[in-house]
Formats: sequence, C-alpha cells, structure tokens
Amino acid sequence: MADEVKACWEDSAEAWAEFVRTGKDLSRECFNNPSTFAMLGDIHGKTLLDVACGEGYNSRLLAKRGAKVTGIDFSARMIGLAKEEESIEPLGIEYHNLDASNLKGIGDSTFDIVTCLMVYMDFEDIEGVTREVARVLKPRGFAIISMPHPCFEMSWQNGKKVAGWVFENEGDPLNRGRPLYVKQSDYFRTGRYEINWNMPRLKTHFRTISFKRTLTDYVGVLGRHGLYVSDLVEPKPSKEALARDPSSEKHLRVPESIIFKAVKVDG
Repeated sequence: MADEVKACWEDSAEAWAEFVRTGKDLSRECFNNPSTFAMLGDIHGKTLLDVACGEGYNSRLLAKRGAKVTGIDFSARMIGLAKEEESIEPLGIEYHNLDASNLKGIGDSTFDIVTCLMVYMDFEDIEGVTREVARVLKPRGFAIISMPHPCFEMSWQNGKKVAGWVFENEGDPLNRGRPLYVKQSDYFRTGRYEINWNMPRLKTHFRTISFKRTLTDYVGVLGRHGLYVSDLVEPKPSKEALARDPSSEKHLRVPESIIFKAVKVDG
C-alpha cells in the first residue's frame, strides 16, 4: 500500500506543482493558509520542519515569514521540484527526500515547530509519523496539523461517493448547481480511499490515495505520543476569499477542514 501511495504522488508531481503554483488550490489560498498562519503567529527565527512539503509551496511562504525551514517529502520528484525553486529564489530552505515515518538523520528535539499541512490524511502509518513528529520537536514546541474535516470530508466506497457535499445537479461535474447539504452515511467506517483530481480548472488530472479516520483517531494518536491539543480552528472563508471564489460560500455553513495546534509536553 505505501508503495502505491508514493507512486501516485511521484506520478502527479508536475501536475500538483502546476495546481498550487498557479493559484488553483483555492481552499489553500482562500481559508486554510490564512487560518494556519494566524495560528502559527510570529515564527521569525524559529526552526521549522515542514513535513510532506511536496514541491515546497508552503515551505517558501514559511521561510518568507522568517522561519529557518527544512522540508521533507517521500517523493523524490516533489523534492526535485522544490530544490529547483530554491535554486531560482534562494530562501535558505533545506530539502530532504525522507519518509515522514522515518526521519533518519534528524536528531531528537531539533525543531521549535513542525507543520503537517493538509497531509495527515495521506499517511498510512500515522502512528509512525506522529512518533517522529514528537521526537524531533523540542520540549514545549508545537505542531500545526491540518486536514479535511473528518466529519464532513468527501469519501468514496467502491467508486461511489458516500460522504461530502450533495449538489442540485449531482452527477454533472461542469454544472453542479447549488450546494444543498453535506451527506455523511458512515462516519465510523475508516480506511483507504482514492481521490480523483479532475476539477475543470486543473490542467492535468491525477489520482491520489488518502485514509479516512475519525476525530477520535486523530486526537488519540497525538495524545499517545505526548502531543496535546491546545487549540483548534475550523476555517471559514473571509470576505476577500468569497470575492475570489464565490463557491466557497458553502463553507460558511459547514467547514471543509480543521487545524490542530498540538504542544509537546513530554521531555
């Protein structure tokens, strides 16, 4: 399974880079990143590990806010794209091709902050990843972890959508009509599901694999590794975001994502 997950991201590296670098990741731009940066606060001079950094988009934003950033990702192609950008616009970011569940070469208690931004749902070995996040954090350091909201995220079983927004013209991807309500038919069913990134605004379509879990699962794994939730936010789009992407209005009714701040309390 891990090899299949990795292969999906290797194959989609260039398509993903085009998606985020051209401002087409509207959820990131319109409410996830603004809420994340507000929760982070002043990071100037802080050592920060960006876990599953992909092609480095958020790593670059974090470095521009004054953090000393290290980015890791298990996709060699993603890291290659990130390094290319660093060579074009040097920001002092170090990139490493590492699996988040085995941060070999990174010492204990190295970082003030760890970010895992909209990636926790993509980790099959979430226990291993969380153990490593806790290990490399300094005592009283914290992790910022964001993901699709487990209560409302889209998920599929046998190719059929079983959770997520239901639209007036369900089944017509080019003219879905008004968002009516969020369907959730089996919240406690967890496990693997595929995401087909086929929105019309994408230049190239691609496929990835994620893992559905409950809020209990996420808070539990953090606590088992000495990371205790001190804050959380369910982002809403701002007026500026609504002007840019009117379709995000539905997230004034139901949140798309959730962000945790988890503090390391064990030495």
